[in-house]
Parts: sequence; structure tokens; C-alpha cells
Amino acid sequence: MDFEQRNGRIRRPGNRFPEVEILTYGTKNTLDSVTFQQLISKQKFINQLLRGNVSDRSFENPFDATQATFEDMLAAFSGNPLAKELMQLTAEVRRLRALRSSHAAQVSGQRNALRVAQATLERQQARLPEEKRLSEYIARAFPGGKIADRKERAKQIGAWLEATQAAVSASVAGITTQAQWYTKNHAAFAKSRDIDLGQGLSVTLTVEPHIGFAEEKGEETEYSAVSSYHLQGPHGISQRGEFNGAQGLFTRLENALASLGRAQAIAEARMEETRAQIGALEKEITRPFAQQKELEAAETRLEEVKKEIEATTKAKPKDTQEDAADQASLASLAPGQYLPRRRDTRLRLRQAAVQNVADALGKTARNAAPVRVVQHFAELPESIREKYAGSVSSLEGVYDPRSRVVWLVADNLTDTGRVAEVWAHEQIVHHGLRGMLSDAERKAVLNRLWLNLGGM
Repeated sequence: MDFEQRNGRIRRPGNRFPEVEILTYGTKNTLDSVTFQQLISKQKFINQLLRGNVSDRSFENPFDATQATFEDMLAAFSGNPLAKELMQLTAEVRRLRALRSSHAAQVSGQRNALRVAQATLERQQARLPEEKRLSEYIARAFPGGKIADRKERAKQIGAWLEATQAAVSASVAGITTQAQWYTKNHAAFAKSRDIDLGQGLSVTLTVEPHIGFAEEKGEETEYSAVSSYHLQGPHGISQRGEFNGAQGLFTRLENALASLGRAQAIAEARMEETRAQIGALEKEITRPFAQQKELEAAETRLEEVKKEIEATTKAKPKDTQEDAADQASLASLAPGQYLPRRRDTRLRLRQAAVQNVADALGKTARNAAPVRVVQHFAELPESIREKYAGSVSSLEGVYDPRSRVVWLVADNLTDTGRVAEVWAHEQIVHHGLRGMLSDAERKAVLNRLWLNLGGM
């Protein structure tokens, strides 16, 4: 039932009427009530999501698995107030249990996140003494991250860089194709130099060639050099990067040293963030399911309604012939009893084909009775063969209330459509309704259904 699509057929651009009236019809005591109940539940969920009224970090639609069951259909058909309340309570309990499962899954995820955060804090605390020694080393050896004699050092390194970059570029000038460059040992063209910055800190400078190969005819190959550094020192200092010119090198080095001087402060700030995360997670995992009382009340009322229905539908002593039939197998034999007339044909089905149809139908109804298919009448249980000994060639299906199993006879079924008819007859007439309604209610529902379907 798609209301948006239906309404969109008249509420759309191009409509010539200034006002339109949209009517929604529902038929009393039919499956319309089941459909509307599911639409109400889904509308509540969607409205909550659209309004942003979602307190959890993740939210899943708890109604994806909601579908009409035999109980829902029977409640809608019967018109019994208790049966209708049972249907509504079942749907509500389903919804609340789905929300509780979602809450439990969220708490489980938060517990995992808490364990990860606690392990992270332990690692941070273990590294803090080393971070403190690193900060103290920088403060003592390079206050503020400044390098002594920067101007003189930059002048010397600048002269070396200029000469080295020119030499490296010239060393690859004869290489004009990528194929030639691919066969070369690239490291052989690079030039390096180690510089001692004092206090155990050093930097290695490397100049490597870079070739910009011509991509189109008429373009020239360009040769240049790329400069990089590797800063190394005590307390695990090791940083790499590229630079442009001597002044650019010392700017990067001093920035790196200044950052290392704040190592302790940075580590302590990260630890505070981790502690705050742990505190929030510990609070979240203790938060109870907000609708637990509502769920308990719905479950309690659901059990009460089930008992009331059971009391009103409790079987009476089997004095009549029809009551005795409730304890015997119930067969699909004669038309007119909520089963279309059998088609006159010599075609017969194989056991596997009938079983495939029954299995496919069974997947659409969770509460359907299990189905057993035999090829020949002689393969049926002895009690059923004795009861229907005179219907060897006409018995298409039978429901055994003792074992709650539907039996189908492939030899007596003409086509897959007939299999579906007999399956529906046995499931709904014999298995479903007898398990839910009293005799009087069952007769009223079946007669109403049969008349609505055009029956006799």
C-alpha cells in the first residue's frame, strides 16, 4: 500500500483542478487493519528520524522484518476484539523487542570502544615518560626549537645545494626516455651530505634527479633536482621531508624541533581526550533501555490476552460428529468447501515438483504447517490410508492435526496451480483457523471468506 505514489497521481504539476479531495478507504474486518497497523508503526519510526529525535549513535529500522502472520490475518478476519488486541500487542512487542535488541547491540559496540580506549590510554601513559624526556632535551639543547649559527650554516649549505643540484641535473641529461631511466640505478645519481647540529642531533641532506619526460612531439625533456632531509637524534627523533633552498630547510627543521619540544604537552592533552572518551563510554554502557517498562507492560498484557483467548476458545467435549473430525485427518476432497473444483485432466505431477511449490509457499508464511509430499497414495501414513481408503485416486491433500503436518499426493495433483490451491486450503482452513478460533468463529469466518470469493 503506497500512499505517496497513489496521492502523487493527482497532487502533481499539471493538475488543472485548484482543489483535490483524497479519500482513503478501508474494509472492516479485513486485512486492511493489518496493513494500516504496520503503516502506523513505520510512520512513527520515520517521523522520529526526520525530526532528529534519535538519541542513539546509530538507529536501525526495527520494522524491516515485520510482516503479516497467520495470527494477524485471523485477527483481522474474525472481528473478535480480543483477537484484534492480540494482533496489536504482538506488533507492539515485536517493535519494542527490536528496539531493545538495537540498544543491546549499541551497548556492545560501546563496550568494545571502551576496551580500545582503555588500551590506548595505557599505551599513552607508558610513552609519557619518554615524551617528557624528549621535551626536556629540546628545551635544554634547542630552546624554542632554534638552531645555533643558523645564518652561517644556511650560507654554507646553500652553496653546496646550488652546486650539487646542478651536478645531479647534468648527470641525467643524456636520458630522454622513460625506458632508459627505468634501466638505471636511480640511487647512483643521488648526492648526500651529513650535517651535525650538535647535542647528538644530525640531519642528512639528499639531492636526487627528477626528469620531466616530453609527453608530446615538440616538447623538451626537463631536468631538475629534488632535495630532502632526514632529521635524527636521541629519544627516538626521526623525521623526513622535502625542502626548497637552505632557508627553507632550516625553517622546516626549527618547526620540527619546536613541535618536538611540545611532545609532553601534546601527549598529556591526548591522554585527557582519551580519559574523557572513556568517561563518556562508561556512562553510556550503564544507560538502561529507555522503553523497558513499556515493553514489560506490553508483554504482560499480551500474556493476559492470550490466556483470555485460550479460555474462550478452549475445546469442549467431542460429542458431535464435527467435533470428532477435529481429531481426525482433514482432507481436500470435495469442491465447495472453500476449495475450487478440481480440473479434469490426465496430467499428473512428480513428487519433486510438488515439493518445490510447497517449499516456496512455505517461505512466505512463517507459521505454516510443515508439508510432506508423497508420489502415491500408498506412501501416506497408515492412519490416513485407512480413513480415506475409498479415495485413492481423488485424495489431493490432507492435514493431520495430531502431527500438525500437511500431506500432498503428487499422483492426484494436476498442475502447480492446483498444488497452490490445495496447500492454501489445508494451511488456512484446517491448520490455521482451527488452531486459533472457536468452532462458531471459524464457521463465520470461512463462510464470509467463501462468499467474498464468489463461492456457493
